[in-house]
Parts: sequence; structure tokens; C-alpha cells
Amino acid sequence: MRTIRKILASIRKADEAFNLIEKGDKIAIGFSGGKDSMALVAAFERYKHFAKKDFDYVAVYLDLGFPAGRPPYLEEFAARYHAKLVIKDARFVYDALKAHQKGEGHHLPCSLCSRMKKAAICEAAHELGCNKVAFAHHLDDAVETFVMNLFHGGMAQTFAPKMELTRNKITFIRPLVFAREKDIRRSAKEEGFPEAVKVCPADGFTERQKVKEFLAHVYEEFPQSEHNLALALLDFRRLELFFNQGESLPHGRLEAVSTKERALLLPHKPPKEKGDTYLAYDEEGKLVGQISLIMLDAHRYALKGIHLPKAMRKEAIEHFEGVLRMKTSPMTLMLFGLSKEEKEALGYRKGPRGYYKRLI
Repeated sequence: MRTIRKILASIRKADEAFNLIEKGDKIAIGFSGGKDSMALVAAFERYKHFAKKDFDYVAVYLDLGFPAGRPPYLEEFAARYHAKLVIKDARFVYDALKAHQKGEGHHLPCSLCSRMKKAAICEAAHELGCNKVAFAHHLDDAVETFVMNLFHGGMAQTFAPKMELTRNKITFIRPLVFAREKDIRRSAKEEGFPEAVKVCPADGFTERQKVKEFLAHVYEEFPQSEHNLALALLDFRRLELFFNQGESLPHGRLEAVSTKERALLLPHKPPKEKGDTYLAYDEEGKLVGQISLIMLDAHRYALKGIHLPKAMRKEAIEHFEGVLRMKTSPMTLMLFGLSKEEKEALGYRKGPRGYYKRLI
């Protein structure tokens, strides 16, 4: 069986799990000319027929202005797989990266580049009438991001398979999120993809490359870890850290949960709030409600989606005030979903924009 079928199956699995592609979608594929984005372009036309889905797409190459220039095979490759190709002039990115380069011997700043590329492809998507942008990140990318966030940020976090940017009116999707890099490599060989050209001068010298090499050593020493690290991202029941042991309250406890678990436990109350969600249990262990904590920026948080018994509301809010007070100072907490009287009784005051908030 040709490996492209395995990749198509992984796209279908991701699509069904996260509702990535819907009828009438017009999708801008981030087409860098690397093996991963070539695999995504090669798979998309086949996926339309494979999944019998009615959607349109266009391959978008961002010309970032790097000295190496564009890969010479873009047009031919896109035509081979019946994909419309649009080349977007984004050469200002390289100038901005050089201006922020720390000095001789330092490579271009990756985080700034990532933000600017996302802004540029959002702009291109709007110009082309697209409502979604597809990136070619695969499962190994997700594991590497998870490890990088643990090492550098102290966060057990990776990128999302689907992310809605309400302000930009664009949804980012990652259809290859269940595909393994080794299958993409194998498919590239079977399909006869052109050899990918390195355009970015930092390619091969980044923190991600170091983590990739580190994980290769780990996989060699502990072969089962390659499967298990991916499994840890796919099954929320395997998440057992300090925070989800539950936070005790005088009349019950709070327990952090994933969005997926919340949907399973509260099917009659679909999740409306984004952020960290906690389910509330009474003293007998009965599920009685939920509350969401949302980070607005480093010094501002909000409590929303408060569906708790009256006896637990004050306890839960005071609990989060205490947690945030230890996190950083000053800290402003905004409160939504309670009556004016309840908010004021808890010490929250109405600000100029009509929001009830408190400096904690």
C-alpha cells in the first residue's frame, strides 16, 4: 500500500476528531515548499474524493525575502497536484528579522518570524476569500512543541489541531496532526517529491532542531517512548498532574479538566468559554457545576462561565484569587456571569468599560 493512503487516513481521523474541514470551506494551505507542506498539498485533492467533501483550497507561498530565494519547483509541483498556487509578497519579514537579530553569530528570531508569517498568511487568506488556513504540522511536531514548552516555559502544552481566531475571522487547522514524520518522508520518496530546498538561514540551527535530535536519542534508547509521547497528547485520561488532583473547598472541590472531558461529562451544557475549565463536585462527589479561568495577559485574568451552587461561588472565586495572588503582582481579576449585587459583595467594582474587576 502506498504511504499516501496512510496519510489520507490520518487526515480523515483528524478531520473527524476535530471537525477541521466543512462543506463550503475555502482553505489557504501554508505551502513553504518543504516535505511536510508538499505532502499536504499532494493529499488535499485526493482527500476531497476520498472523504467525499465539498471544499476548495489554494496553496499560498509566502515570499519572506530570504537571500536563498524561492524554491524553483513550486509552480511545477502545484500544477502536478492540480492545486492553485498564489505567491504572496512578504519580503518585509526578512528585513524585520534582521533588525531584531541579536548580533553576529545569532540566528534570526524564530518566534517573531512565526508571528509575522501567521499575520501575512491571514492577510493572504482574506484577500483570497478563504475562511481557513491549513498548516502542515504533524504529530512529531506536536511532540517536539510539547517538550520545548516543558523545557523552556514550564508548560505541559502543544499547539491545537484547530484554533479559531475570532478577531481575524480565520480558523487555523492542522490536518496532518495525526501523521508521523517518517510516513511523510516515505511518501515523499514514493511520490517523487523534489528535494526540499532550505530557504531560511536558521534552518537546522534552531532550538526545535536540538529538541528533534534529543528526542531521536531518547527514541533510540527507549524505543517505546516514541509511541508513548504521542499517546500522552492524544488521551486526556493520561493527564495526571498536581493540578488535576482537585482543589478542596469547604463545600466540595474543583477539578481541572480538558475541553473534551467537559463535553463528555456535561453533554447538555456545551462549552462556551475558552481557557482553563474546572468542574465542581459537592461533598458527596456529585458533579454540580463548572467555572472557567481565562488568561487575558500576564497581569489580567477573568472568571467566566460560572455555573456553581450559591454556597460554592464565593469559595471558588476566593480560591482563584489566592492562586493568582501567588502567581504575580499586581494582578487584576475580572468577574462575569454573576449579579451586580454578588460581584459588589465580593469586592468587585465596575470599571470604565462596564466590567467588574478587582486588584488582587
